Amino acid sequence: MSVCLIDATRFLNSLDKEKTINGFYNDTYLFDQNACTAPKLIIWRGSSTEINQAKNSFWDNLYYLVKKRYELTGVMSVDKLCSLYEYFIQVNKISEFRNHENLIYRVQLNDMPTKLDFSVLRYGLFLEFDGQLNDLQKIDSRKIQTLSYFGIDKSEIQKFIEGNGLLGFDRVVPIGSTMDFSLNWDGYDLINTLSREIEII
Repeated sequence: MSVCLIDATRFLNSLDKEKTINGFYNDTYLFDQNACTAPKLIIWRGSSTEINQAKNSFWDNLYYLVKKRYELTGVMSVDKLCSLYEYFIQVNKISEFRNHENLIYRVQLNDMPTKLDFSVLRYGLFLEFDGQLNDLQKIDSRKIQTLSYFGIDKSEIQKFIEGNGLLGFDRVVPIGSTMDFSLNWDGYDLINTLSREIEII
């Protein structure tokens, strides 16, 4: 499971929103949001006015990109709708739902979820929460793999994670880089983990 954190003010003032939108599309839709690196919960940071403006811009632009590139089949649409209903049954923290022609489902949360099984969220089904960096503490879990971000300095995120001793978040990367593979994965050094070491004394 993965999470995305976006600073609304920085997004609104960005001169290259298209790059961010393309990066988010690659992070999510290329593998139908099934990759463990694909964000399913988006946390928006900022004032209510700026968050609403940023959301409108972000999702409108993503919608046009998805409509142009993504093929949502009938089977996927039914599966996505069933997943939405399943999540509605599991969670009672929902304040709003928005549907962008079945291509994007947005579920607005009025509180951070305590149940972290986001596995049913696929094919462009996203949870949203208006909050701050410290809200990451509420969902801190070893189940969280990747935190993608936009508009926040990585040193601020690093200081927060280290300062609060968070257990989750094996990877912290900018939007558009969630699937960039490295030899450090899920918090493990793959070379040392998968290597056989012969000791001769």
